[in-house]
Amino acid sequence: MKILAVGAGREQACIIKQAKDMGLYVVAIDGKKDSPGFKYADKSYIIDISNENEVIKIANKEKITAVLPTPIGRFLTTVGAVNDYLGLKGISKKAAIICTDKIRANEVLLEHGIYSAKQFHPTSEESIVKLLEKVEYPLIIKPRYGAGSKGVRVVNNSEELLLHYSNGILIEELMKGKEYGLDGIVRDGVFHIVLVREKVLTELPYRQEIGYISPAPISMETLEKIKNSAQKVCDAVGLTDCLFNADILIEDDAIKWIEFSGRPAGLNISQFIVPYVTGENYITHQIKYLIQKNNHLIMNSVENYRKMYLGFFSFTQTGYVTSVPRREEIIENDNVLEYQCLIKEGDFLDVIRDGGDLINRGHFAITGQSVKEMLATAQSILNKFCIKKER
Repeated sequence: MKILAVGAGREQACIIKQAKDMGLYVVAIDGKKDSPGFKYADKSYIIDISNENEVIKIANKEKITAVLPTPIGRFLTTVGAVNDYLGLKGISKKAAIICTDKIRANEVLLEHGIYSAKQFHPTSEESIVKLLEKVEYPLIIKPRYGAGSKGVRVVNNSEELLLHYSNGILIEELMKGKEYGLDGIVRDGVFHIVLVREKVLTELPYRQEIGYISPAPISMETLEKIKNSAQKVCDAVGLTDCLFNADILIEDDAIKWIEFSGRPAGLNISQFIVPYVTGENYITHQIKYLIQKNNHLIMNSVENYRKMYLGFFSFTQTGYVTSVPRREEIIENDNVLEYQCLIKEGDFLDVIRDGGDLINRGHFAITGQSVKEMLATAQSILNKFCIKKER
């Protein structure tokens, strides 16, 4: 039985290995010959994954029975195209287009009465000038395609908007509320919650998450509201038989949708947070489902979830690192589950703007009896670093 990996980069490599550990034959496709996932795959093709026709040819030739559920960006559409052509379970191309295009996603949500931001997409500075007459600040600007908060920024006035405008940028109202990450599974069109994570974010004007509190400290009533709202999104988009992740805001009783996709969230979330907190590996469940070896969805009760705070190395001060704590000093604390620090003395740490600014710093994971205890432990780790403005 052969399974296809569309993409073999860092985000896909662990899941390719996971499929191999399950005894599956993996065919991997990526445009870069040195993609890390290739070393785990049984067979590799160096082809740009944006080339749907070529990817479909290979999938057909190899008699692929399923496409691996991996974190993937804009070319989730290629996954959908393969599924459509071969009649496989998983996201369709039509649904993938909606997931990866912020304009189309916003249109679909609003068409179906689902709470989402008012959105403007001017095509020139001239149209921005006209827009300035009818908008209220603050606003948030973002690229039409992309993830990881890259290019996302809050602007407070016309001067800032014009300063940061570039052709094709999207402009949205800045919705209010507390931000959460949502992980789920869609089976036969029915949405099931796996995990809701509360996000710890940078200060404005940027909106990059620097930590996740899992599970989010919210009521069962709120979980049910999230589930019902997510079901409406899946129905509107046409999502069936796929993993699901989203960013949402909650304010009072309102569930507000920022963005969503029919795929698992990024690596730290899907491969580390979700399995630890829930006690189940939902990607393994989904792979078995896609190859028709397990149609039963078994998840532990939320009341039995374990607590975790996963944090990134974000500091209130920018400058040069003059002292880094020893790893042994950190992991001697029994509540520290993982500690991967890539920061070295002499490194310059700038303001966090998006996920790219954090990826090369590392991360740490903590458990504890309460959110307060976990956050205190996290802060104690960060306090062990010494950063000065000048060398």
